[in-house]
This record gives sequence, structure tokens and C-alpha cells, in this order.
Amino acid sequence: MLTVVYARNKVQERVSLWQDLQLAGGQIQIPWLISGDFNNVFTRDDRLRQPVITSEVQYFKQCIDNMQLTPLKTKGCFYTRCNKQNANDRVYSKIDWAFGNFSWTKSYGHLEVDFLEPGVSNHSPIIVQLWKRRTIPPKPFKLYIVTMEHKDFSPIVERLQRLKYEAKELKKEKASYDQRLTQIRQRLACDQANMVLDPFNQMLIEQEKQIMNELDKYSTIEERILRQKSIATWIDYGDSNSKYFFAQMKIRPS
Repeated sequence: MLTVVYARNKVQERVSLWQDLQLAGGQIQIPWLISGDFNNVFTRDDRLRQPVITSEVQYFKQCIDNMQLTPLKTKGCFYTRCNKQNANDRVYSKIDWAFGNFSWTKSYGHLEVDFLEPGVSNHSPIIVQLWKRRTIPPKPFKLYIVTMEHKDFSPIVERLQRLKYEAKELKKEKASYDQRLTQIRQRLACDQANMVLDPFNQMLIEQEKQIMNELDKYSTIEERILRQKSIATWIDYGDSNSKYFFAQMKIRPS
């Protein structure tokens, strides 16, 4: 079972979400993955530039404790959200998470969650790959003789031949845009990778802004919508519960 979380901004507004999750969790015994934007840090190390206070984490921590959830092993970006401001006002936070219940940990505890570079978004995309995709062979092309003998077949073919040349020209133009878009995305990924090592470097921040503006000219409608929407190691649990302690030990690196 998969539950995707998109939590509200204010701490008090998230309390009802934690309550609902605990209510649902009491009924779920099968492997359960809970992932998304929880809008909540776990420890004081989960945010750069702004201090973390106890009241921010206590309800979230209590929810995770009561549900006996285990954070998945992660790779990629540690801080999963950035406000994309200048160096003096820039804040990095780890507020996107992926958790599994005891059944999930027992069955899929070896899996990792990959937090990618944010790209045009304020948040890092989350990828959990459960299995390798199977390659589906293409269906064979079939052309029936009765179709070729149809009175409209030849005129249609002639029109398609005329369109073929025009379509090739459009394809060339699109290819040039695709190539330019790929180059811009690569520059953005490189810039953001450097910012992981130096997150408050104003020169890198300015470069990121310039690349984002350039990307607006070439990006698709879906990517622009995504960007517009985007603008809008956990606290000590203890090992009192044997099943929960077992789940933690199973994912702990040797």
C-alpha cells in the first residue's frame, strides 16, 4: 500500500494529519509505504539557517513512534527543500520523507529512496524503485490488402507524403529546442550539485536564477506549472518495542 503525503504549512494544521495517519495505521498490516512532503523536520540538523524548536517536531515524532514507522535508507540530496532565496535569506530543510511500517521493512528493508536534484522545483523528487521495468516488445505492424484496395487509400497516402516533408522540418526545429533544453537542464543540475558543497555561495545562487530564467523560455507548459506550484537521521526512538527494534536493526548498515 502507498500513501502520498502533502502536509499543510502550519504546525497546528498538521496535527489532524498525524491523527488520521495513526488511525489508518492501526488497521494496516500489509507492507505500507508512506512518502511525500510532510512539511516537518525531525531534528535540529534537518534545517540550515533557521533554528528548529521542540514544538515543531514533537507531534510528528509522536506520530512516527506510535505507528512504529521506519525511515527508508536514503541517497542523493540530504536537504530536500530550498526556498530559492539569496544567500542571506536562503534556507535548506529536510521535510520530504519516505517511511515504511514493520511489514514493509521486513519485506523491502533493502530498498533505498533516491532524493534527486530539485531542478525547477523547490523540492527534491523522490524515487523508490521496487523492481526493474520489463521491456514490452512493440506490436507488429499489419496492413490488410482490403485496406489498400479501398478507394480512399491512395489519396490518403498522397496527402501523407506531402505532409512528410513538412513534418521533417518541424521535427528538426523541435530537435534543436530539445537539445537546447537538455543543455540548460544539465547546467542547472551541475550548478545545484555544486551548491550541495557550498549551499550559500551567492555566485552559484545567481547562476541558478539565470539558468532558471533561461529555462522558462524552453521549458514545457507542465514544467512551468510545476515551478509555479513549487514557489507557493531522526530523533532517538528507543527500543522498548521488540518488533520495532528489529525493524531498525534490519536497515542499519553493518
